[in-house]
Amino acid sequence: GGTTTWAIITSITNVKQERPIRSVSETSCDLAKNSVFPSVFGKENDVLLLSQSFDDSAVKSQFRRPVGTIRLGHTHSIDEAGFLFGE
Repeated sequence: GGTTTWAIITSITNVKQERPIRSVSETSCDLAKNSVFPSVFGKENDVLLLSQSFDDSAVKSQFRRPVGTIRLGHTHSIDEAGFLFGE
């Protein structure tokens, strides 16, 4: 087709097989200029992954990492962008 397709895939070792995901929270098109990630529930030693995708191109410097996280991935094309942050 003529559209861009991309994905960010993350592999984590030593995951609790019977319940690998403790909490999920999402927001879609909140129309806020200063968007923030929704709250999620975690416990000590959990892995936190935050993913953002945009229907416009964006470079790394346009979206800063949330405090306490690191940027794990970034992808972009002429009309899309995606970011992955983790803790």
